[in-house]
Amino acid sequence: MSSPACVLSGARGRSEARSIERRIARFAAPHRAACAKLAARHPWLADLAFSFPALFFALAAPPRGWDREPAVALACAGARLRIVAASAGVPLWLRRLPPEAFTAPLDALPDGAVFRRQIANHLPPRPREAAQWLNVVTRAATYGDPLFAVWIAREYGRNKWIAHMPRSLRLMALWAWFSARPHTWGAKVWPHRFSTDMCWAAARAEMVQWARIISSEIYLGFAQRRAWLEGGVLGEYELTPLTSATDVRDEAAAMQHCIASYADAIAENSVCIFSLRRNGARVATLELSRVPGSALLQIAQIRGPKNEPPPEEAVVAAHRWVCGARLQTIPEIVAIEPQADVWRAVWRPYWLERRHIPEWLPLTPDMSLLNPYDGSVRMRGRRI
Repeated sequence: MSSPACVLSGARGRSEARSIERRIARFAAPHRAACAKLAARHPWLADLAFSFPALFFALAAPPRGWDREPAVALACAGARLRIVAASAGVPLWLRRLPPEAFTAPLDALPDGAVFRRQIANHLPPRPREAAQWLNVVTRAATYGDPLFAVWIAREYGRNKWIAHMPRSLRLMALWAWFSARPHTWGAKVWPHRFSTDMCWAAARAEMVQWARIISSEIYLGFAQRRAWLEGGVLGEYELTPLTSATDVRDEAAAMQHCIASYADAIAENSVCIFSLRRNGARVATLELSRVPGSALLQIAQIRGPKNEPPPEEAVVAAHRWVCGARLQTIPEIVAIEPQADVWRAVWRPYWLERRHIPEWLPLTPDMSLLNPYDGSVRMRGRRI
């Protein structure tokens, strides 16, 4: 295959050809030959590699199924850059990105006067960061809205690890999307709202809780689960079983811990969760589990707000209640599946606004989407 210099030398003088060759060498290696062929077609096309690298790359490596020739013809005819860019669907704010930013055909990206002013404040300062920055912003725009994409562009400048947290990015976009639509179920289940004033760490902490609540809604569905033991009163304390998605949601919001991540365990009858209250105020959350090899129950853990240890008298009251409670027949552990009707009810507003069902958010339940931990960390098996 001919080198870019050989392709260009026939159309340009030697010095100018070398200059273009050096410019093309800054694009991703798999696309350099296509860039060289485009530059050789017309001098004004070659000039785009310097004046508008994003537009040049879009014409050299167009998305599959897109006809680039109308935009190429405009460029060769000397049309203004904004007209050629509009024909190619390339936002004008991409003009400030260097050739190193472009490693794959461009996806659809937001544009507009307001967006251009906002995103301009967060462009990557170094060419070697440009490709990763653009990839993160593109994914943010794909999953969320333009305001979310600008926020991610800002936060990436403060925390480069965002690029390696695809699950968190996707869930964050969904939480932000539903937060802006308080009438939807996805917003009503969690009282806290996304705000662009948040930093990534603070927003992610809230997003994790939101994802757990959504998971509990989907696993527990609309039905009320049967508790292993009846609730009871012991002195000034009362124990109330948490047997529905609403119960779990309210406990998680009030106690600010991850009880919602136990929704699948509640649904399959491998644990039973109770709320320990004093004069109506929540004091602790109690998890009961089976004693291995017997029909007895045990307190697996008891946690106060934010996983703090509860008062000692509350722990004593819980143990007395468990020891003296009348055992009911404990249901067997059963295999469970997420409730497809709840899954569809949660995501339907998002699908309708986007006018399609994206591959990453399918019609059938895929609970791995709601695991907020990038990597192999499970949602269960953690402290309440």
